[in-house]
Amino acid sequence: MNELIAIAEENDGLLMSKQARRAGILDSVLVRLAQRGRLERAARGVYRIAHYPQARFSQYREAILWAEASQGPEEAVLSMRPRSRVWHLRRKPIAGSHHGSEIR
Repeated sequence: MNELIAIAEENDGLLMSKQARRAGILDSVLVRLAQRGRLERAARGVYRIAHYPQARFSQYREAILWAEASQGPEEAVLSMRPRSRVWHLRRKPIAGSHHGSEIR
């Protein structure tokens, strides 16, 4: 468990199962620790050390680890801004419509 805590301390109490495997800890051990309440499964391939104090933005770290653990894109971006603003898109009213708009 000490090895897991050392890994998780770098990630706000979170770790990926592949990090544990690199440290020589089998997936079955992670499952047993979760069943015993020592780990919490945060997402597929991501665990949280039980009772580890959560940092203010640990939910975002969890999202990044989940993307990496699920073999998502090599690079990921989190933003608190709407996607349209990140990509510099703006809404343009659809001609003849009072409710719809399209993004351009």
